[in-house]
Amino acid sequence: QTLLVATADGACLDSHLAGANQARHGLSGSSILRPALQVLPLTMELLWAPLNYPVLLQFLTHPINPVRLFARRQLAAKISSMPGIVGAEWDRLLERISAYYGPDAPSVRTSIEHWLEAPTFSPDTGAPLNEVQVRVQRLQAFFQLRLGHQDPAQRQAAQAGHGQCQAALQALAALEQQGVEFLRPRQLQQVIEQATANGSDNPLLAAQAGAYLTVTRPGAAIEPADTVTWWNLAMPA
Repeated sequence: QTLLVATADGACLDSHLAGANQARHGLSGSSILRPALQVLPLTMELLWAPLNYPVLLQFLTHPINPVRLFARRQLAAKISSMPGIVGAEWDRLLERISAYYGPDAPSVRTSIEHWLEAPTFSPDTGAPLNEVQVRVQRLQAFFQLRLGHQDPAQRQAAQAGHGQCQAALQALAALEQQGVEFLRPRQLQQVIEQATANGSDNPLLAAQAGAYLTVTRPGAAIEPADTVTWWNLAMPA
């Protein structure tokens, strides 16, 4: 009956434990830099005119993406060498992508239309609130399809992205009830920041067999323990 209280710098303790061949306690700490939480901010940056091509390349090369792998690789190669999503070269590329996917070409083509060829809006006037909601809903539907992934890490990443989209939709619905019709970049950024909150845990650093009972807040200890180890005990800020 040993209780570990780790209120701060738990990732440091876990690193030392792993280095000493001891069980990890899953104290990796939350972060907003998880890949699944980066997709929504990238897709929202694609709302603005003129289109930000460095951001578009980041979106196409991101490992978690609603556009199929071969398609986005071809699109990224084209945009990096020849920026632009219109013209004869763009049309020829779309034909090659459709030929590659065969029967799945219509769905791939639809995803390209949704994420790359969708309308863009002036930052001065803002993007229509309903258009922002539609794009967040599409991304949420993408994460929802991944919630049943067999890989626990992939499944937890999908849960984080799905939850982020759900929180963003709730904030957008509240703005809609207040009569807001357009969102400027800074307003939309605040919505995303609130939806992201403290981020998500690292799914690859979960607690291992042999770990002690652990809490990250003293108030979570509701039963007695024979031994209490308080990691990095310090005066609170």
